[in-house]
Amino acid sequence: MLAGTKPDDEIATMTVCVCIPPYHTPAEAAAAAAADTADGFLARVQSFRKLYDRAVTRWPPHLTVLAPATLPVDAISPSELHALLQPIVAGVAASAASPAPHASYTLVLDRVGVFTHPGSSTVVLEPRADDPATRLLAAIQPQLEAAVAARLAARSPATPQGAPDADDGHAHGGGRAYRPHLTLGNPVRGGKRVVDPIVAAVERAFFGGGGAAGGAGGGRAEFAMDRLCIMVKGHGKGSFYRRVPELDLMFALGDD
Repeated sequence: MLAGTKPDDEIATMTVCVCIPPYHTPAEAAAAAAADTADGFLARVQSFRKLYDRAVTRWPPHLTVLAPATLPVDAISPSELHALLQPIVAGVAASAASPAPHASYTLVLDRVGVFTHPGSSTVVLEPRADDPATRLLAAIQPQLEAAVAARLAARSPATPQGAPDADDGHAHGGGRAYRPHLTLGNPVRGGKRVVDPIVAAVERAFFGGGGAAGGAGGGRAEFAMDRLCIMVKGHGKGSFYRRVPELDLMFALGDD
C-alpha cells in the first residue's frame, strides 16, 4: 500500500501477479536477495535482473497473471478488483484435484525462454507445464481476464485499455495464449549474439547448463505459491510496484 493511503488512493496502474515470495516492494526483494546465500534462488534471480532487467528497481520478482494494460484504474479500483477476483481464485483452487486446496503449491521453473520483439528480446524463466501449480495458473488466468473484461464492458462499453507501463516487461503478450514467466532480462538488445550468451549463463546458473531443473548449476529453481497478489504503482517517474497485502487473492480462503 502506498504510504499513508488506503489501497484505492493515488494509484496510477495495477497488476495481478505471483510474487516470489510475496515481498511488498523492490527494495524488500533486494534486501532479501543480499541476505540469501550466493547460490540461493532469489540471489540468482536478482543477480541477472540487476544486469539485464531495466525494471529491477520498479518491480519485485514476479510472474504476471493480469498485466497493467488490462486493468484501467479509472474504471476499476484495487479493492473492487479483489472483491471480483477472490471468489474465482478460491473456486478454481478448490476444484483442482491436486494438491489439496488448503496446501501451498510448488511452482517449478525448469526452462529458459525468450520473447522476441522488434529491436529487442525478453529473457525469462518458465514453469514446468505439467505441474499442478502451472495448471492452476493456466486455469485461473483466463477466468480472471474474462471477469475483468465483462465488468468493464458492463460499466462502459467504450472503456479504453490503459497503455502498458514502459518498463513492465509484459507488453510482449501480443494477444497470444497466456504464458507464465519470470522476467530476468528486458529489454535485451543486440539480437542472438547478445541474447544467446545470456541464455547460456542463465542455464548454467539455474540448471547446470542442461536446461532442466535440479541441475548442477545451483539447485532447484522453485518456490512455494499459495496466493496471487494485487500490486499497485503510484504516479511519478520514480514510483514502483508495491504489493497490497490486505488484497491478496488466496487460493484457500481463511489462510493468512
